[in-house]
Amino acid sequence: MLTYINIKNFAIIKELELDLQSEMTVVTGETGAGKSIIIDTIELALGARADASLVRSGAQRCEITLMFDLTNLKHIRDLLIEQEIDSENECIIRRIISSDGHCKSSINGNPCTQQTLRNISTLLIDIHGQHEHQALLNPERQRELLDAFADNNSLAAKVKLLYSSWVKIKKELIELENSAEDYQTKIDFLTYQLKELESIDFSIENLESLRTEQKRFSSTEQIAFSLNAALEIITENEHSAAIRGLYNAKNKLEKFKEIDPNIASTIELLQNAIIQTQEASANIRQNLHSIEFNEDRQKQVEEQLTHIYDLAHKHKVEPQDLPQVRIGLEKQLENLQTITTQLEKAQTTEKELEKSYLDAANELTLGRKLATTKLNQLVTTKMQLLSMAGGKFSINLLPNINKNFSANGLERIEFLVSANPGQPLQPLSKVASGGELSRISLAIQVITAEKEVTPTLIFDEIDAGIGGKTADIVGQLLRKLAESTQVICITHLPQVAAQSHNHILVEKTANANNTEVMLTTLNQNERVNEIARMLGGIKITQQTLAHAKEMLK
Repeated sequence: MLTYINIKNFAIIKELELDLQSEMTVVTGETGAGKSIIIDTIELALGARADASLVRSGAQRCEITLMFDLTNLKHIRDLLIEQEIDSENECIIRRIISSDGHCKSSINGNPCTQQTLRNISTLLIDIHGQHEHQALLNPERQRELLDAFADNNSLAAKVKLLYSSWVKIKKELIELENSAEDYQTKIDFLTYQLKELESIDFSIENLESLRTEQKRFSSTEQIAFSLNAALEIITENEHSAAIRGLYNAKNKLEKFKEIDPNIASTIELLQNAIIQTQEASANIRQNLHSIEFNEDRQKQVEEQLTHIYDLAHKHKVEPQDLPQVRIGLEKQLENLQTITTQLEKAQTTEKELEKSYLDAANELTLGRKLATTKLNQLVTTKMQLLSMAGGKFSINLLPNINKNFSANGLERIEFLVSANPGQPLQPLSKVASGGELSRISLAIQVITAEKEVTPTLIFDEIDAGIGGKTADIVGQLLRKLAESTQVICITHLPQVAAQSHNHILVEKTANANNTEVMLTTLNQNERVNEIARMLGGIKITQQTLAHAKEMLK
């Protein structure tokens, strides 16, 4: 609970301290005395927007300190421990606003971000503003109140998160689907190109082999002609065959080998030449027999080479670079197929998220339906107490437009009311007067506050527009609420003030040079005088004082 407030150099306040107690505390004072300062400073300390104009004139900075007792609030202590800003059973929040507009916040002496401050503060304090009844006309606020009453806040947050994830993957899926046709065209084209390259062996070895074979086919006739001419020179010409000449030369020298030993060695050389010439002749004949002009094979070689050259031209590379082209195309195809895989994965994820969303949203709908029945009955009962005899309250759950998904679930929330007996239920904004709306709002706030576990509830003149017996009942409702949580109520109604356990008076003093605001915790006699003032105005009579004492009993 909130135990202490310290304010320095805020607006017209130089320095102000306030100790707060448990149960129900009321804050009263003349109109314009500055009762709203408590609300303003608390909201400011908890992260409300601030600027340099809030700093007291002539001061360098404004400083606001709030102290909370966390003795029975283990969940908040655990959160502070998790953030490494714990201080046993205390939580001290301090905010400093400099005259140049810069702000600094800390928790237990540790600097903190605005997000951390908000996360902590929402667990510590809930402020019900004096214009809450106007906010009640907002469908979003109506939904928030119903979900708070139904303990649906965590489930509603889950639905919102799932919806956000679903919208994100849906957008990604649409983008992928819109591009899918283009991707498939590219995939088909790359696949066709790769099939072209896979249809033939365009390795360096095969390319050189084909080129060699092509040259051999193109020179077959010239090779055969040359082989025949060589054979004729060696053996076939009747008059000038080389082998015949070698034989004649050998025979002419044979008869002299016995006479001249040198001739014998010459004959031996001629004999060797004859043998080698005969072998050469045999090889030539063998080559002639092996030459075979295969027209089909030549055509096949030409076609393969033409295909390779065409592919090289098509891809604007040299034939020997085609293997690298193939590797590049395979990589492109792999990348495109990855995109296709992403599409399939996105489709699966979208279906899973849609199912998760529907499961959570349907659970949220069920929780709302169950809570609606109970809240209808409770608010209707409170309306009878708040001088709206015969009035009825009902909550309508309407399907979303076109039955679309939404971040807030599958339905819209509409508060309906019948302020008088016999009147049909109609939307709150159409039938409730200002006073009726204020009382209905008060009933809902008190009921939903009973469901909350926030240790401190602050009500800022939510009793505006009511009086008499109704005001007395409002005071009783707030006092009963204070049995389970700290209640701080800013009020102008003596009936409400009389129900409190603690009473703080706000007074403003002014002179030619200065204006000050004072907060005083009243004792019993001082409470009598203040409630008498609230009852009787400027002139306080004995009768007014007696009435005040009676109310305090």
